[in-house]
Amino acid sequence: MNRDEITKLLPELQIFLRTLRIFFLIFTIGIFGGYITALWLWSQEQILPAAIVASATFIVFYLFRLQLVEITCSYLKQDIKYTKMLYFINENLQKKGSKEFIDQLEKAISTIQKNQI
Repeated sequence: MNRDEITKLLPELQIFLRTLRIFFLIFTIGIFGGYITALWLWSQEQILPAAIVASATFIVFYLFRLQLVEITCSYLKQDIKYTKMLYFINENLQKKGSKEFIDQLEKAISTIQKNQI
């Protein structure tokens, strides 16, 4: 990742990270809701529905936790002003995995913000 590119795209990348965190929060609340529902069903001695809900919740967790970056990009594609930022993200996602990319992006943004103060 080029520091100059990140500096130029800093406001858009901050919006991307904020949107990603919002989607992650919604996703996490949904997962906890699924497991709480499974526990409630289990406490009501409805074992089969509890197992089905818990299994479905795990499958949703497993499939969508890796897709949150793509979901966020799809959401931001609606606004044309994010085109350069989305191109930058897609270019870097092809080189790295989404977790590694997000970690490096957060570190780079925090370093840039500390240097600007």
